[in-house]
Amino acid sequence: MHQASSPFDYSQIPVSGRQIRVFTLLPASAGDQGRICGQLFVTDLDELCEFMALSYAWGSNDATGELDIDGQYLPITPALEIALRGLRRKQPLDIWIDQICINQQDLQEKALQIPLMKDIYTLSSQTIAWLGDAVPSTGNAIAYLDRLGKQFSSFGIRAVTKQLQEQLVADEETEAEGLVAIPEHLREVKKKILEMIDAEGEWDKLDALPDLDEFFDAPYFTRGWIKQEVSLPPKLLFQRGEYTIDGDILYAGLQFHIRHWQHESKRTKTVPGEPLNPELKKKFEVMLADRPGRDAANASLVARVKLHNSTDEPPATLGKLIRRFRLRPSYTVGRDNEDATMFSDPKDHVYGLLGLASDSETLDIPIRTSKDVTPEEVYVDATRRIIGAGDIDFLFLAHRTEPHAALPSWVADFRAVCSIPHLTFRTISSVKPFSASASRTQSVRPAEMDLVNPMILPLEGIQIEVIGKLGDIWPAEAHGDRSLRRALPAMASLQVLIQEAGEIVKSTPNHPLCTTQEQKAYWEQAPWRVPIADHEYVGNTRWHSQRATAERSEAAAFQLGELLLIYHRLYVLGESPEVVLPFTEEEKKALEGLDEVEQEVRKLEIQKGKLQPAGELRTNYASSLCVSEVRRGFLGSQGFVGIGPLEMCPGDVICVLFGATLPVVLRPLQGGLHSYVGDVYCHGVMDGEVLAWGRESHWFKIR
Repeated sequence: MHQASSPFDYSQIPVSGRQIRVFTLLPASAGDQGRICGQLFVTDLDELCEFMALSYAWGSNDATGELDIDGQYLPITPALEIALRGLRRKQPLDIWIDQICINQQDLQEKALQIPLMKDIYTLSSQTIAWLGDAVPSTGNAIAYLDRLGKQFSSFGIRAVTKQLQEQLVADEETEAEGLVAIPEHLREVKKKILEMIDAEGEWDKLDALPDLDEFFDAPYFTRGWIKQEVSLPPKLLFQRGEYTIDGDILYAGLQFHIRHWQHESKRTKTVPGEPLNPELKKKFEVMLADRPGRDAANASLVARVKLHNSTDEPPATLGKLIRRFRLRPSYTVGRDNEDATMFSDPKDHVYGLLGLASDSETLDIPIRTSKDVTPEEVYVDATRRIIGAGDIDFLFLAHRTEPHAALPSWVADFRAVCSIPHLTFRTISSVKPFSASASRTQSVRPAEMDLVNPMILPLEGIQIEVIGKLGDIWPAEAHGDRSLRRALPAMASLQVLIQEAGEIVKSTPNHPLCTTQEQKAYWEQAPWRVPIADHEYVGNTRWHSQRATAERSEAAAFQLGELLLIYHRLYVLGESPEVVLPFTEEEKKALEGLDEVEQEVRKLEIQKGKLQPAGELRTNYASSLCVSEVRRGFLGSQGFVGIGPLEMCPGDVICVLFGATLPVVLRPLQGGLHSYVGDVYCHGVMDGEVLAWGRESHWFKIR
């Protein structure tokens, strides 16, 4: 039974233009009989009015809670009811809350009010990010983040870009390689950060780690709308129960926590898939555990700093924002197609980021709240506008293992999270990124073309090759991961394709890949460049990848090849360790005088030692092979060779699309159409070489 007299009627306080409703949360009083009471008033965003804003997770949509607005009742969700009870103060509080201030049953009003949310959070005097009721570990987690956040902030870290923060904990070897350049004025900051890390001890053994995991497991952090609700406000306060922490302090505390993880990961560098002792295995399990809440919180807080910090990179476009928030970090162990950011309405995977996008006005994406408009229609429209505005690389997100019933091949399903495509990741994080045709733009942008079928995307480019042969696939273990133990067939088949490609290229007069002496020398390096997409990993941050060098990768590739052969004989063919790893005379002498048990232990130690990719160069090359784990080799009839998505088929075409950084695979369809398959590494065409060959361009109609 409702304690208020009648249901609340929004028509009593209508809004129009840039007007919004603001809720006045009244203090608790004895006469309320446990009710939450308040009032609504209308203000104009173009007029001076001080109000706060609430950011929270809706939770269940069942409106079983109740709010008293001037004697009328408004159903609210249980999560909001808990938040309001926790936020009540001794004085009235003017606060904007979407669930109360927007008529959720009026689709037309929602379509007009949602675009105003950017200004609402930007103009609020403070936004409170409500995480829910406190749990026993909340106090410890906030105390840890507050302590380290204040110390980290004292170094002026908020003015240091995220990329430079990562470089500040790079090891001396990485700095000596010239991959990072620490400004002199930050040398002392680097020293202080390393001192903080040493004082905290091993990351995986932190007493606060379980408390932090529980803190960031709050449903709030994976809520999609927090991307803009956390980023936009000038002042931000996180609150869980009675505990609070300033948003900028939380950012600094979390950044230090992640820098600590990054530094610790360098100490435990090894080759994935190789035997680990129990202690190291446990360390890896803890450090590589999937932490979606923490990662989502970090992404939102970093976006906030980028938006407010003029020294950081320019504001992100919608395409960059979707890429940033849709991709799962590559260092975690998780599941594909698991949504890391949750929206109650799937269309909000676009609408929920428009408030942060620097190109939102240019893209002019309409807010269509009608249930007659499907999420797929919104994704198609947004993708066409993003690519049409010149972000051709946005196409790379569309790679998938199976066709989508309602989406064309060039449109990603924004609801599904995906692992970062290693090839794309290497490109954007490299010291020298690829640029297959980024220097040449589309002559007619897709957005300007009058199309009869909106499901077809026309893009201009140059066809390079038709795929004739494919290499073997690197098989996965039973648990889904790929180990070096089973890499040999895939790597061997790739070397065969490279050898065949060399024969074609060298026997073809004036072949574009082998015209100059420089090209010929580069072609001879294909056997060790192609498997790692011409990039080697160096250092302990994701920014430390560079073009492969003979000094680091050539010898390492040969040595690792010998080791892969040993793995293959042991683990695939099942040959005896005594046959594959015979003991030398010196090793046999070392076993003399030991009893039977001691001999077996010592033999095992010797054999394990031979199975390790000794030396940092080999270890780095093995790490760089991750790019080939979910790719396979390909060879075309004209001798072009490389690695591409597992879904490639003979007859698919390799081409460069004008404005894209990477070549792509397209599949010819009937009627002169093509479907998008994925991006590729094609040896010798990654830096704009094709544009100088004088080949005729074509329009590819991608469906």
